[in-house]
Amino acid sequence: MTDPYDSDVYRWWHHSGPTPELLAAIDDRWLQPRGTVADIGCGLGTELAELTARGWQAIGLDTSAPAARKARALHPAVTFIHADVRALPLSDASIDAALDRGCYHYLGNDDRNRYARELARALRPGGRLLLRAVAPEPATTSPKPDSAPSSAPGGSTTCAPPTCQATQRSCPPC
Repeated sequence: MTDPYDSDVYRWWHHSGPTPELLAAIDDRWLQPRGTVADIGCGLGTELAELTARGWQAIGLDTSAPAARKARALHPAVTFIHADVRALPLSDASIDAALDRGCYHYLGNDDRNRYARELARALRPGGRLLLRAVAPEPATTSPKPDSAPSSAPGGSTTCAPPTCQATQRSCPPC
């Protein structure tokens, strides 16, 4: 399967500017310009560019090497890393906030638990997680991770990956 960032498929989910949820988190002072933020499944890094402009140190992580390469070219002030969320290349307690707009909902239960443990490990005490996820199929509650960040949701949901409108195939995981 061709990487969506090697074609125009990514345009179905790419935002050219920061999302309303991120802007609301900033306006409500839920996120303040301090410290280091990591965007999990960052794509082209649009939200990190906004946060960098507001004083954050930013790290973008994506399993798509073409996405990371394109993001670096678009936003040279941001660090972009080709990486897997289930094994974050971040030190323990090294980030103050994490963003996720398109990764969590593609993961199965086991991977969601690994995701939660990795974020709990990487987030500093009191760190924030801005998680935006969809459940295209009816959601069911799944086991709570052993160790979740204090700001993370209390549980997770099970859902099938959405179908990509452009290719009519299941969208790739982050």
